[in-house]
Amino acid sequence: MGLVDTREKREQSKLLPKHLSDLVSMINTGKITKSSAKGALQEIVRTGKSVSDIVSSTGLSKISDEGDLGKIIDEIILQESTAVEQAKQNSQTINYLVGKVMQKTKGKADPSITLNLFKKKIGI
Repeated sequence: MGLVDTREKREQSKLLPKHLSDLVSMINTGKITKSSAKGALQEIVRTGKSVSDIVSSTGLSKISDEGDLGKIIDEIILQESTAVEQAKQNSQTINYLVGKVMQKTKGKADPSITLNLFKKKIGI
């Protein structure tokens, strides 16, 4: 990752073991995605702030609200009508659509909720 790749940088790093345990805990409890954790880790190394402060101040929390995700999914369905039709024929194609939501939310969407909402909305 290159965050703390030299001895000098390691000595200047503000990363503490508690930061790592808090990050892992937030991933395991579903509060943030692995993608968001990477962004938080970079900020921790730079600033030394707590994980919860960084997550709340930078908007790295996982998006799991079905209403918010539903709006994004509706947009993707309109933009990707060909892929939607393909997903009805081949269920593997739905992963492409979930990926589009992840792309739009910068990795913050809850993938399992997104997948279930897609299945409901397109009828598979």
